[in-house]
Amino acid sequence: MRHLIAANGRVVGKEKLISTVWPGIAVTDDSLVQCIHDIRRALGPAGQVMLRTIPRRGSRVDPGTEGIIASKPVRAVS
Repeated sequence: MRHLIAANGRVVGKEKLISTVWPGIAVTDDSLVQCIHDIRRALGPAGQVMLRTIPRRGSRVDPGTEGIIASKPVRAVS
């Protein structure tokens, strides 16, 4: 999530996310999809607005929605 916020609304490709979040570890696309799903679930309804998946391009955090994180307590998803 931090990497997506740091991208300032730019789309971050799945390869870049995987190499940044899990450097040197073999991770499947399904693992990334599951992590994005878990983040959205942890954020609640705001997660659907804040975290966007751009088909065949990657993911991004919509500009101006970063403050949602500060206002929403997030618990670990297991």
